[in-house]
Amino acid sequence: MALLLDLRTYVANKGNSVEDAMKKSFFNDIIQLLENDKLSVAALTEKLASLTDKELISLFWWARKKDRSANSQAARWIAKLYEHLGVSKEDFSLENIVTKGISEEDKKKLAGSLYRQWQSHPTSSVERQHLEHEFKELLGINYPNLSLAQSLIKFYENDKALPHLDDKLILLWGKAPEFFSFLLHELCSYLLLQDTENNKTLEFIQIILDIVHDKQELLDNVIYSHPLLAAALVKENPEKFFSLPVSLQRQIQPFIGEDTLQEIKESINQTPLFLHQQAEQKTVLFSLLQAPDQRANALNEDAESSTSYRHLETTIYDHLKDREEVLIAFHQADPALKAIKKYLAEKPNAYKSNFFSNLMDDINRNGLTVQILNKHMQRVNKDALFAKWSGKHNSRAAGLIFELYKRANLTNNDEDIEFIKNNLLKSHEDALYALYDLKQEHEKEKFFEHHIQPGLKEKVSQVLQHPEQATQSLVGRQIEKTIHHYQSMVQFSQRDLAKKQKTAEAVYQNYLVTKALEIAQRTEAKKLIFDPQGHVILALTLNDANYAEIYRLITGREGTKDDLTSLLGSEVTPVTWCNIDIEKVPNLKDKFKARMDSTRGMDVLLDNFFASSRRSSVIALQEELMMHVSLSLRALEKNAKVALLTEDARLELMQAINTMTLDEFASVLKASATGTTIDYVGLNKKLDKARVELAKRSRELLVDKIMEGRDHQSIANLSVLLTKGLNKHSFTSTTATGWDYLRTDADNESSILISATNETAHDKQYGHDKVAIRVITRCHYDPVRQTVTAHDNPTIEARIPSMAIKSGSHKKAVEDVRDKLGYVHRLLTAKNQTYQGPVIYNLLTSLHTKAYDNSFFESANKQRASAARILKGSHLYNLAQLESGKMNALVYVQNIPVNQHTNELSYGASDGATREAAVMTDLALLATLSYHSASFSPMLRDSVTSAYRTAHASYLSFLPQARDGDHYFKDSQQGKETMEFLTAQKALWKGTGSIAPAADLQSLAVQTLFKMMANDEHQRKQFGMLAQALSVFIEPVSIAGCKSANEREQAVAGRVGLLRSIDSASPTRLPADKKAVIEALTDYVSGNATLAAVQEKLDIAYNKYNLQGAVAAVSMEDQGGPSKVQATDNEDDPGVISELNTNYAETGYLDCLSQQHSSVMQAHNKETNLPETFTQLITAKAAPQVSFGAR
Repeated sequence: MALLLDLRTYVANKGNSVEDAMKKSFFNDIIQLLENDKLSVAALTEKLASLTDKELISLFWWARKKDRSANSQAARWIAKLYEHLGVSKEDFSLENIVTKGISEEDKKKLAGSLYRQWQSHPTSSVERQHLEHEFKELLGINYPNLSLAQSLIKFYENDKALPHLDDKLILLWGKAPEFFSFLLHELCSYLLLQDTENNKTLEFIQIILDIVHDKQELLDNVIYSHPLLAAALVKENPEKFFSLPVSLQRQIQPFIGEDTLQEIKESINQTPLFLHQQAEQKTVLFSLLQAPDQRANALNEDAESSTSYRHLETTIYDHLKDREEVLIAFHQADPALKAIKKYLAEKPNAYKSNFFSNLMDDINRNGLTVQILNKHMQRVNKDALFAKWSGKHNSRAAGLIFELYKRANLTNNDEDIEFIKNNLLKSHEDALYALYDLKQEHEKEKFFEHHIQPGLKEKVSQVLQHPEQATQSLVGRQIEKTIHHYQSMVQFSQRDLAKKQKTAEAVYQNYLVTKALEIAQRTEAKKLIFDPQGHVILALTLNDANYAEIYRLITGREGTKDDLTSLLGSEVTPVTWCNIDIEKVPNLKDKFKARMDSTRGMDVLLDNFFASSRRSSVIALQEELMMHVSLSLRALEKNAKVALLTEDARLELMQAINTMTLDEFASVLKASATGTTIDYVGLNKKLDKARVELAKRSRELLVDKIMEGRDHQSIANLSVLLTKGLNKHSFTSTTATGWDYLRTDADNESSILISATNETAHDKQYGHDKVAIRVITRCHYDPVRQTVTAHDNPTIEARIPSMAIKSGSHKKAVEDVRDKLGYVHRLLTAKNQTYQGPVIYNLLTSLHTKAYDNSFFESANKQRASAARILKGSHLYNLAQLESGKMNALVYVQNIPVNQHTNELSYGASDGATREAAVMTDLALLATLSYHSASFSPMLRDSVTSAYRTAHASYLSFLPQARDGDHYFKDSQQGKETMEFLTAQKALWKGTGSIAPAADLQSLAVQTLFKMMANDEHQRKQFGMLAQALSVFIEPVSIAGCKSANEREQAVAGRVGLLRSIDSASPTRLPADKKAVIEALTDYVSGNATLAAVQEKLDIAYNKYNLQGAVAAVSMEDQGGPSKVQATDNEDDPGVISELNTNYAETGYLDCLSQQHSSVMQAHNKETNLPETFTQLITAKAAPQVSFGAR
């Protein structure tokens, strides 16, 4: 440490005089404390306070002046030491210390300096470290390089219990009550990570509960600190549940038990809004709270909901009327904030700017009160705050504070004003305590009656009818806050519906799995269709009786298919393509081995293959070929307008293809093994190469099967019918099956249902429902029991190709995007009818300049134009939502390109679409982080949610300008202010440093995304894939896709599937490469690893365990073939794609990715040219057969 070296040099240069002896003695003690990392503000202050006047003279002796002096080196060293410890220079007077020593007042000010600094910058790692160092010395637990929480845990690491921890925590609470919440969050987080048996964690929770029992004033500090502590306290205090932030309410529900949940539910009925309301009336109130567009209808006195609406309006008014002090504070806050903003716009110095910025934040949160002003004034150095060459009384800062005190005291009385003026400028701290609230209660009541109450009812009605107007005043926000309070009760009341929908999906998938396995197990081996991954494939058809049975299993009641789809929130197809993992199904596994191993002696090798956890990264060759042939068949049938194959003939065709595929797989599996050890990289290379010949032969088998049993004339007639008008569009406009798709995965313990569509990515059309959306619903699969259950943290995600029509009218295309977003939004939220928040559109499209978009390289794709139209279309859709009162149910476009062939996001990018994508991406990320804000410490939680509210409100105020469909947010005044605000906010967050990592993967992903955003790492093209995968993993409702939403969407959704498999399994059962993902995320959040390390570990695990998982079927269904994306050959830096060819879009960690020949099956592939290929095959069949027999 340079400071220590310089101090040693200073001491070494001292002589033997009395004064130098004193200096050496004093600073040698300081050096010893520094060497042992034990110097603290308290220790330095106490050492100075213990000096006599004579010793002070010697210590601060300045030979040039022949007296003590604040200019002496020793005095300057004292200043350096205090500043080194984090004390603000405004919190001590060097002149006073030198001339008078340390007074009691100095002690008090110095003792609170670090806490005040932290309060001003609660997310700053520097201020936190200074304060924690002080507290570690206070507690005598100073472990170098460990935080206070980590030091406390280290202190008790060899103890089975936590003796006297309560005394330590109470001591800290007394000194820093706001920091106490942060510390509890850290302690809880680190205990969860390190205490694998949870013994100390449970004891810690009990200690905290006991502390709260003894000191009820700690309840709020504790309950907001950490979800586990909140859950423990809500169990004892159910009435506190709705006082928690909604994100915390949501997170603690799994931990508080059904009894407590029932108590909370019953407490809702005792609130003024729902008291004495019948079930039917409550339903109407629920609807009015959740659907603002229904409130306008309720204004009609004849409307059935009119009475309930008036009750809602009156209840909110009565609630607010009883909180007159709060409303006065916020009423006075609006002009106060305006005055502070005006002051800050004139660029005061850093000290003044920091003071007023912090004051403004506090007023914005809590309103303007004398108590708020006093709190900030007690922390401040008045001499610095009011500094001006012409005197304090002339400073703008003093004038502003004076006006704020006047407004907070509701006074224009001359006597009161004189009192404030006289006390305001005094430097002595005690004078601050005389600044009391001058007005009596009756005068406050008078102010409320004259200035607030007359317009309050009208404001309540205004906010109910136009929720977007709530942000126009702080009183409006209080009305909004009250509405949100009741809305959170509605959401909680509907948890049974949410749970039922979640259960319904799992029961439906479980039924499909059970039926598919029943059919497979009673089918003889030679008629089964097996995929090389070790799966059985079959088409499962359900009838009305099946649907009634499923509905009965879910509800216990009778119902129809319509009832079931209503409950599921989506349509289901009569036929489902089932791809079932048979690893834990002995009967089917034996049949698979029999088909593979009739003469080859592969029994042990196949057992090893099934035992491997890498099967989901093996090319699903049978499924690829079946999808390719199925799409081809449907294209031919659509062109000819006739059915070509019966179901039996189709099955015979697929069985023939299966025989061919399994023969090939047996050969390449043996060739890829050394003994019984399988080289999976080599295996996929061989399977990739086999695609070419097998696809060709499969097409021939299809044509043979179509013509089978027909005479020559029939063949000739059919050939004309099949080939006439056959073109590329015949294939690119056709999906492989038009069925729902179900796949189970034993190793990843997943069951995934992907909804059907008859739209394709390469056949874009105008029309709100002309969009190839496929909803992906993930559940947990128990391969031993072959049962499906719901995930604990279900999300709704969908694959969607670019919505934008790139040719033709810009206006028409943008309006079409708006209409499609509306359709998609309704489709997705039907899957979770209780969700009222934003949908995130994870747009994976690359971004370029306009010039590049029109160049030879990109003119066919025009990805930038597509992104621009989607961004503008989303603004149009969001405007419509805003105007219907649904100000939270927006679609935020998170356009982070994922294939590294792109410009990087930046607020300063030269291209307009790229800048727009950058700011809208940050809004989307903030929405997600705010939703999951319970994953953060209380201070960071508040910071994130406050930032989202600010940015969201700014965006809402911009939307009316976007009405013409040709405006970007970034060009508006609101957009510019938002970018400036978020730039400053991210700079603050960047200083947060390490975060106590969460013990659960979902919260860990949230923390990782926060850190990425704070450091703008999400804007780096290397980490786009990582950012989007983590986002989709945690977003409650999302859609994702690029141009076709095949290759890139598969890469993102495949990683999401991997993360889901890690999240749903016990850590003790995870293979090493999956554990490494958790460890990398933990280390990154903790500040001990780079983001590149996270990228590496995630990609390595994806490569091994889910490279060819369920979502690979999306590409097959859409284009009749697998993705053609390849991995970079960049050996020097595998995380960076170095090739110019855009088909190279995956990192070098994916060595199992072999897609060199995959394009031979794609419907739009120019080389395969399916129209020409089938025309030739069909024509050859119709050609006259020439006989070369005897004459």
